[in-house]
Amino acid sequence: QKMSKQLWAGLAGTAAVVVAGVAFYYMAQEEDEKEIVYDPKVHTKEKFIEIMSQFELEYASLYIHWYSMFKAKEKEIGKGNIPLEVIESAKVQILKLTEGVDDEVLKDHNITKAFFETWSQMYEKDADIKKLKESMEKNFELLFEVKKPVFKFDYPKEITKDKYIKYIKTAYAKFRYDAYHTIQKKLKETGRNKLTEEEFNEIIQG
Repeated sequence: QKMSKQLWAGLAGTAAVVVAGVAFYYMAQEEDEKEIVYDPKVHTKEKFIEIMSQFELEYASLYIHWYSMFKAKEKEIGKGNIPLEVIESAKVQILKLTEGVDDEVLKDHNITKAFFETWSQMYEKDADIKKLKESMEKNFELLFEVKKPVFKFDYPKEITKDKYIKYIKTAYAKFRYDAYHTIQKKLKETGRNKLTEEEFNEIIQG
């Protein structure tokens, strides 16, 4: 799954390497000129992964929505027949939407995009974060090949108010993801393009 074009460029194209554990601050060039001071106790690898995972969680519903539209279009005009200009136009729209998602997620964590890009330099060679980035990139590519994006959601281990909200969002994203593919499987098995009310309720109720 891919982060916004702007963030991805910051993560993948940075030449400088920031030594992990060394405190730094970055004066973000935002409207409010907000100064963010790097704190190794706050800006940890675990926190970075949490934010990355939140990007992925927020993208899940967005990607499934567009994937379902692409599949519906292929049913109309044939597999592999969606015009390139339609795919490219959709890509532009999705990148704009994901940039909006990025902004909201970073705002929730009280950090700026500029700071996040600088912070990310610490983990350029980290195996866990590289794996997560590659997964996000792969899902983005799959979407425009009209192939099913693959998401693996982890639930919070300890429930606090904030984690409960995350749990609900994760559960909802997983529900939509699982329900969509269960419905598609059922349609394929029956050779129909619509489920009966009984079949639909059975899937939704689990």
